[in-house]
Amino acid sequence: TIIPEEFKGKKYCFWFDENSGAHVVVPGKNRYVVLPATPGTTYQTVYVDDSDNIWYGTVNESRANMGLTRLTETPGYFHHYLTGTDKEGNLHPVFAITKDSDGDIWAGTRGIGYVYRIKPDGREIKVSFSHLFPGREAPRARSLVSDDDGIWIGCTEDIIVHFNKRTGDFRKWNLSLKDLE
Repeated sequence: TIIPEEFKGKKYCFWFDENSGAHVVVPGKNRYVVLPATPGTTYQTVYVDDSDNIWYGTVNESRANMGLTRLTETPGYFHHYLTGTDKEGNLHPVFAITKDSDGDIWAGTRGIGYVYRIKPDGREIKVSFSHLFPGREAPRARSLVSDDDGIWIGCTEDIIVHFNKRTGDFRKWNLSLKDLE
């Protein structure tokens, strides 16, 4: 595989095409993977971890085969997470993925006021931040970034939440465009 010069130096790059699927390029490994398009399925997010596993979240029109998937190419292996429903019967389309310094995968779903933490042994832990929004519905996680202290959660409604892994504490910020000028 020939990796375009513009991709060199990047950890990974990806794009989605409704006809061919999700394209993932890992320049340092000279690796190019296409996750094929499936009728009615849309790829929402992709994350490549340091072990070269490709994690991706999908949404499906039929409400089947949604959730978080881990692809390990050698040996060829898929493992699906968050494929069931919660207590209210809601499915888990995954919109954001990151991995923290402890090796835990974090997934932001359509769920209101929480994210999932998936331990290396496969345990799924629901981490709620809805208590930060008393008297109203909490926002949904749309992006996740890990740093040395914890997880940054970019949410709907112009809200950013930070989870401190050491203390278990949350902080939130309400942003507006004037805050960023």
